[in-house]
Amino acid sequence: MRNSRSSRRFKPYDLVNIKVKLRDHKYVLSRFLIARQLTQTLIPSTAATTIANHLKKQLVDTRKVSITQHELEQYLFDMMREYGFGRLFADRFLVLTAFHQSRTPLVIFIAGINGIGKSFLATQLAERLNLPHVVQTNTVLALMEELEMIRGPSNQQIVQDTLPVDTVVVSDDQGVAMLVEQPDRTDMADLTDFRKDCARVRASLADDIRKTLAEGKPIIFEGPHIDPDLYTDLIDHSDAAVAFFVLHIDPDRYQQLADRLPSTLDSIHTSGTAIAVQDRLERAARRMMLPLISLDERRDSEILDEMHVHVLKQIEHAVGRKLVSR
Repeated sequence: MRNSRSSRRFKPYDLVNIKVKLRDHKYVLSRFLIARQLTQTLIPSTAATTIANHLKKQLVDTRKVSITQHELEQYLFDMMREYGFGRLFADRFLVLTAFHQSRTPLVIFIAGINGIGKSFLATQLAERLNLPHVVQTNTVLALMEELEMIRGPSNQQIVQDTLPVDTVVVSDDQGVAMLVEQPDRTDMADLTDFRKDCARVRASLADDIRKTLAEGKPIIFEGPHIDPDLYTDLIDHSDAAVAFFVLHIDPDRYQQLADRLPSTLDSIHTSGTAIAVQDRLERAARRMMLPLISLDERRDSEILDEMHVHVLKQIEHAVGRKLVSR
C-alpha cells in the first residue's frame, strides 16, 4: 500500500492533455476536479491530491492521452486501491459522477438553536462537498425586516400575519400560492415568535428553493429559523437529494454557553425558550425520521463525517430514483 503523503509536483505532466471520451463528446482531464470529487467520497484531501497527481503521471507515462470515461475510472480505481481506498470509495465516486452528470438538485438544511455551531458545520460541509452556496436564515430574516421598515410589509406578509401561527403561505413548483400547516402545536404559547419567524423565512426561501430544483444546483440552508414541518413537500421531493439535519446540544451545556457568551441568545432565544425550541425540533426530527445530530462530547470531524455520509446516501437514493424513472 502506498503512503498518502503529499506528492511531488509533476510539472512535465502539466503540459500534456488527457482527453476523455464521455458518450458523444470529449473533455480534458483535470487533476483538480478529480481530487475534489475524491474528497467528496470522504477520502482525505491530501490523499485525494496525491492520487489525482499519480493518476495523471501514470496515464502520461503509458501514453494514454485519449481514453474513455470507463477506462479512466478503471485506472483511477486501481490507483485508489493502492492507497487503501477500495470498493466503497469507488462506488461513491460512480454515484457522484452520475449525480453531477444528471444535474440532480441537492438541498441541505441544518436546523438548530442559536450559538451551537451551525454556521461552522455548514461552511465545513460545503467545503467538503464543493458546494458554492450557504444561506443563513439570520441574514434572510434581517434583510426582510430592513425591507419591511423601508417599504412596508409585502402583500404575502400581510396575508401571513392574518393566518394562524401554525400556517404559512408558500409557492409550489409552478409558483402557485398554497398553505402549509405546522402540525406540532406543543408549547405554542412559548414559541409563537419562533414559529412566525420560521414561517416568514420559509416564504422568503421559496424562490431560492424553486430555482435550485429547476436548475439542478446544490445549496445549504442553515439557521435557527428552520422548522422541518414547513419543508415536508421538499423532503419528499422525488427528483432531489434532500438532507435535513437537526442539531442537538445538552441543555446544561447550552446554559453554560449562554452564561459565558450572552451574544449567543437573541430577542427570541432566551435560554429557556431556546431549549423549548430545541425540544420542538427534536420531536419533529423523530416524527419525520430526520437525522438528529448530537454535538455533545464529539469532535467536529466526527460530526462532519456523520453528516457527510448521510448526504452521500441521500445523493445515492436520488440518483437511483432518477435511473429507475427513465
